[in-house]
Amino acid sequence: VSLIAMRGVPIGYPAAALQVPQYTGADWSKAWRTGVCFLTIDNKFSEFSPSICLTGTAGRKQYLLLGDSHAAHLYPGLANVFPELDILQANAAFCPPLINEPSIYPPFMPNCLKMSSYIFGDFLLHHQVDTVILSAHWEESMFPELARTVAWIQQRGMKVIVIGPSM
Repeated sequence: VSLIAMRGVPIGYPAAALQVPQYTGADWSKAWRTGVCFLTIDNKFSEFSPSICLTGTAGRKQYLLLGDSHAAHLYPGLANVFPELDILQANAAFCPPLINEPSIYPPFMPNCLKMSSYIFGDFLLHHQVDTVILSAHWEESMFPELARTVAWIQQRGMKVIVIGPSM
């Protein structure tokens, strides 16, 4: 009974490992920049803020983090671990970062289509970033379009990193 009350015996674990449970109930919406750089079904595309999410500092390397919530959850870690980089962010829920056919979930289509259109049809045509990070809950059926998206980005002289799924 005492082991249950103590939630196990914290012997032999590093101090950092013992701190992990405190994050299980955390509200990550602020860290993910929800409603500003990461749009959920509760947001409209007009709430996306390019002046906050897509603005870097001259002379610094710029990495653009594109994708769904699987991308959004990477933002705080990337920004913290790589402070010398500008981590730009454009994320929408259930919106894999693909040039064509970006969302297969109708309720999320409006934000997804507008985000994809803005990023691939405007932003990346007029702004040169060093690297584009594509992250999503990938499904095998998306791989051909993912390959076309990677090729499109590389043809414009940018590097690509593909991440996921993270589950």
